[in-house]
Amino acid sequence: MTNVSESVDWEHMTPARLDRHRFIGQLRSGAILDSHLRQRKQNLMCDADDIVTVMYRRADGRMRLNRSFTAINVLEEQS
Repeated sequence: MTNVSESVDWEHMTPARLDRHRFIGQLRSGAILDSHLRQRKQNLMCDADDIVTVMYRRADGRMRLNRSFTAINVLEEQS
């Protein structure tokens, strides 16, 4: 049996709505991080273990990927 989760439009979601969603991101180093998003501050999202800032909310309300990442896929799946 295969589990398939749809991707979400993370750029247009609020940090509160992104909280607990699973993500798979590629770091500039080439490493892959598979974790869940956690809202740490009003406009800041980190991974579940608080190792790295994943994304932040810009003044225009859109979410922006942190420079440490080259790509990300945020899934509908939540923890």
